[in-house]
Amino acid sequence: MSLDEPIINVTQVLQLTNLDISDNDINWSKVKMNGFRWIAIRHSRQSTTGAVNNGHNELPAPSTGTVVGSLPSEAYYPHLFSPGYRNHSCDDLNQWLRDNREDSDDTNGDNERPGMSGTGMESVITVVNPFTRQLYNCQISCDTKCAQISADNDMIAISNDKFLAVYCVHTNQCLNTLPFPSRCRHWNWIRHNVIVVITEREVFHWNIDVPDLKFKPELKFKVDKRLQDYQITGYKCDKTCDQWFAITSLYLDDEGEVNGCVQIHSTRNQLSQCIDAQAFTLCEYKFIANQMPTQVLLAAKRHQTNALKIYIIELGPIQECNNSLISRTEVIPQLDTNDANGLTPDFPVAIECNTDLGLIYVFSKYGALYVCDIETGALITSALISSSVIFSTCFDSETQTVMAIDRTGQLLTIELYLSAFVRHLNAISKPEIAQRIQSVVDNSDDDDDGYDEVTRL
Repeated sequence: MSLDEPIINVTQVLQLTNLDISDNDINWSKVKMNGFRWIAIRHSRQSTTGAVNNGHNELPAPSTGTVVGSLPSEAYYPHLFSPGYRNHSCDDLNQWLRDNREDSDDTNGDNERPGMSGTGMESVITVVNPFTRQLYNCQISCDTKCAQISADNDMIAISNDKFLAVYCVHTNQCLNTLPFPSRCRHWNWIRHNVIVVITEREVFHWNIDVPDLKFKPELKFKVDKRLQDYQITGYKCDKTCDQWFAITSLYLDDEGEVNGCVQIHSTRNQLSQCIDAQAFTLCEYKFIANQMPTQVLLAAKRHQTNALKIYIIELGPIQECNNSLISRTEVIPQLDTNDANGLTPDFPVAIECNTDLGLIYVFSKYGALYVCDIETGALITSALISSSVIFSTCFDSETQTVMAIDRTGQLLTIELYLSAFVRHLNAISKPEIAQRIQSVVDNSDDDDDGYDEVTRL
């Protein structure tokens, strides 16, 4: 293999700042990406008539769609959207922005954020599909705290301090609402019709298909006391949403370093355990030595100063047709994300897994990607995919694609050149992994079009 032969291909598919979104609004709390279908961004912008951002060439002709608008008038619905907001067609984004600025004369101040009175700023949710080029915008009230799109359908969930409401993106129909039982610390979609709600002490699963207002979300388990003062950053569960659960959180230690804690809960054993990790995921994978797939825990944390440590733990119970449960750790040297003063201390922020290829992708805060083997934990290759901070990633099993968002507003897709990847494995004396990857290529129905040149992660 040539030393100059590329293995990883990184492509920018969208630039969020071209959608009238400020750099200050591109961060983990305001940009939510649960899948490849939609991305939801809460942001503020000038509401007065004026010059339109000239950078909207990313979406030259968005598909026609109804803009998400105001809530139904029933008293129990939360006041998330501003009343009287007009729907607009999105045939032309620039024209939509001009119309919206001219029409958004909100005299009661519902759309102004605290501390922004008189500044002419309005609060907006922008919903965009980076691949179909569809885009929707809606004006919202300033107390909106979070907005997320379901990964599996076109539904958006929006919350304030007291309520969570679910809407159809296309029709503006409110599908269901949930008053929070107590202060909500975190929520996110976990299935097409299930949302997890984490309060101060408890974890609930809410099935949005149940319309009865008297229905109470299902209590799953208690939040560990160790997480009481930590920032909850995510929640994972197995495919059934009924066996294994995990809460991810971050905190600052006494030295000011960012550390992570993950609470793992087993329904079968009715037990929880906390582990130190900054990034975590669950996947179902069949190891070569096993006959049946099992649930696998993947975690990563900063190790010492200039290294990362990954954990690969096969979860029980033991199946008769399989070997003993696997538990492996591997220390990975940090990629050189250095500045003029030397190597910048880095830490993992996300883990994705391609179970078809048996590969783990560890993303670090400062833009590094580490590709590891799930069978052995061995590092195969690494690359700097962004010069900015990575704060969100997702993996689509159908298209075998990973997408990442950085603080500059880049939406990046990451792909493997599989032929070069296999040659690289042979060159670094890992023929077993190369043979396994090659067998996936040979058995693929898309051998000619997809796997022969580029395979998305």
